[in-house]
Amino acid sequence: MTTLKQLESSRLVRPHKSSLSEIETLLAVVERNLSDAAVSQLSDDGRFYMAYSAAFQLSTIALLASGFQAHGDDHHKVTFSTLPATIGSHMTFLADYFERCRRKRNNIQYDQVNVATKSETEELYKESLEFRTAVLDWLSNNHPKLTPGGKAS
Repeated sequence: MTTLKQLESSRLVRPHKSSLSEIETLLAVVERNLSDAAVSQLSDDGRFYMAYSAAFQLSTIALLASGFQAHGDDHHKVTFSTLPATIGSHMTFLADYFERCRRKRNNIQYDQVNVATKSETEELYKESLEFRTAVLDWLSNNHPKLTPGGKAS
């Protein structure tokens, strides 16, 4: 498993001091994206894109709370790859899943239409909802000062 310090040495991440305000703003973006992803009238591509965006922001929260920020052209890829180092090795499979979703999202955003199927969209939405719970629990247990409604000690 690659450590955050190794990624910093490779200049893929750089130190960052997060704040409760920053985390709250990103969580508001997550909530908006999950809400939009639940709108059945949107295309499957649109819903997939919004669920992906929620997962990306949640991964960003974990990285920022851990004292780093992704840097460079591949910041989405890097952010997902840090999940095992930030939250724990049990996130390896989910990080790989989100990386596959990232590639599909790139096709949606830049190249094609009708890329995501309904079942892929529903799966990503479900995974993003569960990931939100995991990130909030991790944040509360590991970074209570950065947890909305958490301890201010």
